[in-house]
Amino acid sequence: MEKPMVPYLLLVSIRTPAPEHGRVLTALRTISPDPKPAYFEKHGFGILFNCDRPLRDIHLRVYESVMSDDEYLIVELGPRWGAYGLEPAKAWLTHHLGKAQFQKAQKRR
Repeated sequence: MEKPMVPYLLLVSIRTPAPEHGRVLTALRTISPDPKPAYFEKHGFGILFNCDRPLRDIHLRVYESVMSDDEYLIVELGPRWGAYGLEPAKAWLTHHLGKAQFQKAQKRR
């Protein structure tokens, strides 16, 4: 019996941007069929991915790929979600989890 794929969001807080941060996505590709960058900025990034491995295996893979001064959070995702902007992330979430739980509200100025 196959284990079900579980959707996750990895958030990485970085101190100093470096090309080596690409190792994280490379590491996730070894355990996930479809890791998708959710966002990148100078102080961090997020990656959405599905995985059938135990969380400790995911943690070890991420731990080995981040830089020594990075911090990270791995969150299991569920059917209740919402987003504003971040179109690639919304597309991934819609595909894997279904429609968002709220409609786009008018932004206040």
